Amino acid sequence: MSKHLWQLSNFTDFRTLYGLSQEGDTMNQQRPLKDEPILSAAEFEDAILGAISDGTARGRARQLGLAILHQALQAVNPLQLATEDVVLFEKTDQFASGSTQQFDLNIKESTTRHNFNDNYFAFTFLFSRGNYPTKGPGGHSFLITQTISKPLWFNTQPSNGAAIRFDLGSSDAFIWKISDTRFAYNRGSGGVTGGKIIGHKLIFNLKTP
Repeated sequence: MSKHLWQLSNFTDFRTLYGLSQEGDTMNQQRPLKDEPILSAAEFEDAILGAISDGTARGRARQLGLAILHQALQAVNPLQLATEDVVLFEKTDQFASGSTQQFDLNIKESTTRHNFNDNYFAFTFLFSRGNYPTKGPGGHSFLITQTISKPLWFNTQPSNGAAIRFDLGSSDAFIWKISDTRFAYNRGSGGVTGGKIIGHKLIFNLKTP
C-alpha cells in the first residue's frame, strides 16, 4: 500500500533527517513527500504524518502537528452536530389564575432537579394543552409554542424586572426565571390546562465513536 510522508514544514535536508539516502532514493520515489496543501483528503488514511522543525518560534512544529493531526482525524471520522431535547418541566393539570405561582423543574435523577443552566442554548415553552383525538389515544396539542434563547430567558430574572408574555386569547400569561431550577407563572384570569418546558442542547459526536 502506498504511503506518503507528509512534510509539515520546509527543511532542505529532510532526507538525511529521516534516514533516506541522498542518491538513488527509490523509497522516496515510492513514497513521495507531500506538503500539507497538496495532500488530498483521500490520502489522509494512509499518510504517515511528520513534523519537522524549520527554526521558527519555539513550539511551532508541535502546534502545527496537532492541528494537522486533528484535520486528519476529521477526514476519516468527522464530528457530527446534533441537538438533544430535554423535558425540564411538564404539567398536565390546570394552572390556576389570578395570582403568581412558582414551580420547580422536574427531578432529573435522585433528588437533583433539572437546571436551566445545564448547557442549554434555548428553551421551548408550550402552554394550553388540549385533546387531539385524531392523533390517537392520549393525543394532544398545545395552543402556545414559543422558543426563546437562553440569554433572553435568563434576562427574565426578578432582578431584571422582565417577563415573557404569552397571548392566550382571553388574557395574557407571563412567566419568568426565579433561579436555575425554579420559575414563576402568572395569568390574570382564566386557568390554562397543561404546560411544558423543553431545553435544547448542542451535542458533538464522532461519526464512529
